[in-house]
Amino acid sequence: MRHTAHLFGLLLLIVSASHAESATDARAEAMSALADARYEEAATIYRGLVADDPDDGESVYRLGIALMSLDELDDAARRFERATSLGYQPQGAGYRLARIRARQGDEEAALSQLEALAAGGFPSPQLIENEADFEALRSSPRYDAALAGIRGNRYPCRANEEYRQFDFWLGEWDVSAAGQPAGTNDVRLILGDCVVFENWQGASGLAGKSFNFYDAAEGHWRQIWVDDTGSVLEFTGAVENGVMRYTATTRDPATGATTRHRLSFTPGPDGTVRQLWEQSNDDGATWQAVFDGRYVPRGGQRVSAVSQD
Repeated sequence: MRHTAHLFGLLLLIVSASHAESATDARAEAMSALADARYEEAATIYRGLVADDPDDGESVYRLGIALMSLDELDDAARRFERATSLGYQPQGAGYRLARIRARQGDEEAALSQLEALAAGGFPSPQLIENEADFEALRSSPRYDAALAGIRGNRYPCRANEEYRQFDFWLGEWDVSAAGQPAGTNDVRLILGDCVVFENWQGASGLAGKSFNFYDAAEGHWRQIWVDDTGSVLEFTGAVENGVMRYTATTRDPATGATTRHRLSFTPGPDGTVRQLWEQSNDDGATWQAVFDGRYVPRGGQRVSAVSQD
């Protein structure tokens, strides 16, 4: 009996392995058919896979794609709803359900799907903006609101008040100190408007750049400055009463002496900005101004420095 049971168990393992290998081959064949736009063939294979395993979320989802491409919209919608219930690609399924409902002329259902995508963190506004299926929805305020939410998912810094606190420094500037030209500075938004990026060109020839960003994890602003002499400074700070105030401490590696730094940016009512950099070598007992610069919009008119993304 033991010998017979062992043989039966071995037979089950062989059959199971053979079935798994067959299913793997079928998935590869179905994926190839889907990629080559052989949708009828893909749908046939995926139907077989789903019949064998109704909880195979991937096959259910890809069957929906094949059926949608064949314009079998009701069946495709059921497959995407099933994939969602299985937890497989819920955002992709929701996006395609919105397209199906729009194609079917059910604007209420399509808009509800877009709103659910926005609330669920869907991060691809270009898929919504470029999709012809949504053309009939674009006159709806609900479409605009859902798209704004999806854009916010993709670019969370743009609508976040903390990240916008330093926008008064954006622009193309002529900078002077003590009434003399000090250099030019182009300050722009980059990386989805998460970073205020400085491009400094000094009148003396010194060039430098800084990254300024709100560090949400730490709850403060940071500036990392690097120039073409290899000098690096890292500041932390916050905007207080409309003024950006940074501080830093550096140490001379040769002597061990420390220097404290204060860096402030103050917007003026006339559209100018004052940058004041001060240093203290006595632990803050006294301070000396290192740079007191006045930023004036280049050409006399403020130029908005839009994101370069």
